[in-house]
Amino acid sequence: MWYWLILAGLLLVAEMLTGTLALLFAGLGALAASFLAYTLSDSLTLQLVIFALSLLVSVPLFKKRLQAGNIPEQEEGIGQAVEVLETHAENILRVRYRGTEWNARLAPETDPSVENAAPKEKDILYLCGHDGSVLLLSRRNPASAS
Repeated sequence: MWYWLILAGLLLVAEMLTGTLALLFAGLGALAASFLAYTLSDSLTLQLVIFALSLLVSVPLFKKRLQAGNIPEQEEGIGQAVEVLETHAENILRVRYRGTEWNARLAPETDPSVENAAPKEKDILYLCGHDGSVLLLSRRNPASAS
């Protein structure tokens, strides 16, 4: 029982550090296996089955919720202003979007009148799309461009 509780604790702490919800289900499965070991059975095989079943049941139940919260739709949020929190090497930026920090980078500008200087902290940029889970930003608001 204790090894399941320790595993559950480690998984849930790792989940809190990453914030991706990926480890939450494994932590909950370990808690379920720990509860089973405490109340019903000392069978390791049964505990492993409960752990695996909890993963198999919980992931499909929450799959839509997980996908909805991760990556914005292509058109959703276009033109929304975001503030640069940090700048990193290779032109990777850290910005706050929807109350969460995201990796971002400047999209290639097609307008030669837009300044090409590297963004710095506290700059305001505008969401113009995404490349996977990396937000693409522009110095000009694409929603107001016509």
